[in-house]
Amino acid sequence: MQLVGQLCIHCQQRIPSELDGVFCSLCGAPAHTECVQKAILTPPEGGCRVCGAPRAVVKALRSAVREQERVAESTAQLHMAMVGVLLVITGVLFSLLYSVFVASGASRFVAPTGVILAGIGLIIAGLRRQRR
Repeated sequence: MQLVGQLCIHCQQRIPSELDGVFCSLCGAPAHTECVQKAILTPPEGGCRVCGAPRAVVKALRSAVREQERVAESTAQLHMAMVGVLLVITGVLFSLLYSVFVASGASRFVAPTGVILAGIGLIIAGLRRQRR
């Protein structure tokens, strides 16, 4: 996330440059360095002990981080299922193309079957995690 242009949690003014502000190392709140120095002298009850952010801001930031993590996990699960679908399609196409060039023999389906089964496994794993 970019610091420049963020609103300071203390004074609600935009942070004009990287040199003028920081993201708190504990709660992640954006703040002017001067505002942090003032807030640390009289930190709010239940607020961040590093930057002095109020409790409500810290709570909202933690909630936003949890939501971002949930979305990232959901996206990863969807990608896993999509890779599975691609593997199944690849296995089916490979078996069809291979059967055109090789007229006989059961061994021709070993490689495509493995790819298809791996794809099905990834689809199931991605969908199973999606439900949690």
